[in-house]
Formats: sequence, C-alpha cells, structure tokens
Amino acid sequence: MWNNMNPIGGLLLVIVSAYGAVVTNYNQLGAAKQ
Repeated sequence: MWNNMNPIGGLLLVIVSAYGAVVTNYNQLGAAKQ
C-alpha cells in the first residue's frame, strides 16, 4: 500500500513546492512594479 502511495505523495509534494515558488516570485514581481 505505502509503496503505491509514496510516488504519488512525492509527485504531489514537488508540484506544491513548485507552485509555491511561482507564487512567491509573482508576488515579488508585483511588489517591485508598485
């Protein structure tokens, strides 16, 4: 069971981390433009 869940959880973690980085960069660009 865990062997099947680990790859999915790892992939989800990577997606969430990448999304967080993009949002942070977007917020910094928005603040810089103001």
